[in-house]
Amino acid sequence: MVPIGTLAPPFGCSAWIRGRVRRLSWSQLHAGHTLLLLFDAEAARVHGELCELNQTACRLKALGAKAAVICRGPLHRIEGWAEVSLARGEPLALTVIVDPEDHLAALYHLVSVDNAARWGQFIIDAAGLVRQVEICRCHIDANADELVRFVRGIANDVIENCNQFEEKKNDD
Repeated sequence: MVPIGTLAPPFGCSAWIRGRVRRLSWSQLHAGHTLLLLFDAEAARVHGELCELNQTACRLKALGAKAAVICRGPLHRIEGWAEVSLARGEPLALTVIVDPEDHLAALYHLVSVDNAARWGQFIIDAAGLVRQVEICRCHIDANADELVRFVRGIANDVIENCNQFEEKKNDD
């Protein structure tokens, strides 16, 4: 497991962006923002789930955070979700990373002994530190309100730490 308080394992990936699969570097994906990584091998198989995750990503974007879901595909389901979302006039705020062979899942220690990919959620702060982790063997629907609450909590913690640093600096 990737421990809380450690640097998140960086990676390059293939992601569905603006109508096609493109390569993204870690710096392009993370870009110094709070980042939610949701490992859900089956997310693309459930059209409504990607729509809900995209709406959550819009809420997180308003807080200065980014969201990415890592799934196996298939690519035509991801494309179908994007077409429907655009037809509804919804912005595509969610980055969908395609990991058909579970390389990224393995990097984050989410492949079990029987080679089944686990569900996992990691929130990584702007400095690249893992601040929150949830892992489960079964699929769990993401809870938008909880994710927003976690991101707000991390933002408040960063502000509080900065304020304490400034107070200590002024005392010296």
